[in-house]
Amino acid sequence: MGQSNKPESKDDSPPPYSQIGTPPPIVSFPQQASSPAQQIQRQFPLAFNVYSTPRLTNKKVTIGEHQSQPLYAVSPSQSWSNTPAVVLHSGPIETAPPLATAGYASLEAGTKTITFPGSGQPAAEERLQRQGKHKFVWTFSIEAGPGRRREAFEWRHSSCPAVRDLGGSNFGLKLVRLATDAPAGVPGPTFQKGCTTSSDGKEVVAVWATGGLSLSKAVMFRFLGSGASGALGERWALMAVITALSIWDHDYQLRTRAIVHTPRG
Repeated sequence: MGQSNKPESKDDSPPPYSQIGTPPPIVSFPQQASSPAQQIQRQFPLAFNVYSTPRLTNKKVTIGEHQSQPLYAVSPSQSWSNTPAVVLHSGPIETAPPLATAGYASLEAGTKTITFPGSGQPAAEERLQRQGKHKFVWTFSIEAGPGRRREAFEWRHSSCPAVRDLGGSNFGLKLVRLATDAPAGVPGPTFQKGCTTSSDGKEVVAVWATGGLSLSKAVMFRFLGSGASGALGERWALMAVITALSIWDHDYQLRTRAIVHTPRG
C-alpha cells in the first residue's frame, strides 16, 4: 500500500474528528416536514481505525477507535481458499455472526459479491465492480436514505486533503456520491451536503487510507458530509465499510503475492 514519511504517532486514537464518541452516536434528521425526527443508532464511529497484527498467517484484524477497545472483528480473505472472502463480524471476536462479507472468484476478478446475511431471511447480495485499466475506480449502488432509493457511489484513488488529514498514507481512496439531490426521504430544504467535493463537483462521503508507517493501524477511515450526518442510512454505511475492507484486502493480497513470487538472485 502507500508509504508515508510521517513518523508513527504514539496516540492510539483514530484520525481527529470533532466530538467523536463511544459508543457510536445516535443522530436524527427529519423524515418528512410534518413528521418527528427519525432516530438512527450508528453502527460505526464517525472515524475509526482498522488494526492488524503484523504477520502473514493467523492475522488478527479488528475495527475500533482504539486497539484496546475493538468494536468488530474482521476475517481477511485467505489466498489459498477456493472462495476467498472478507468477513466483517457483528462483534469483536471472529466467532461472532457476520454483518457482511465480500467474496470474489479470484484476485483478477473485476466483480466482488457483497453479502448481507439476513436474520431468518434470504441473504441480500450487492456488487462491487472494478472499472478502468490503469487507474481503477470501484463502483457500487445501494439503497440510501430513509426512502431507500438506490444510488450509485464510486471509490476513487485520491491524495486530496481529506485523505491526507487522516494521518496515514498521503494516498488513499475517497467515496464519491454521484447523486446531487437530497437522499430519498430527506426533505430538500433540510439537506446539507458536505463541503468536501471531488474534482467534478460531487460530494465526498467517506475516505480511507492505509496506516503508512504504523505497525498496528492497517487502515484509517472517516465518514464525511452526508455520510457522517446519517442522511444516507446505516445500510449504506455498512456497504461503505465492507467495500473499503474488500479493496484494502484485495490490494494487500496482490502485494503479498508479488512478494512471494519475486525471484531472488
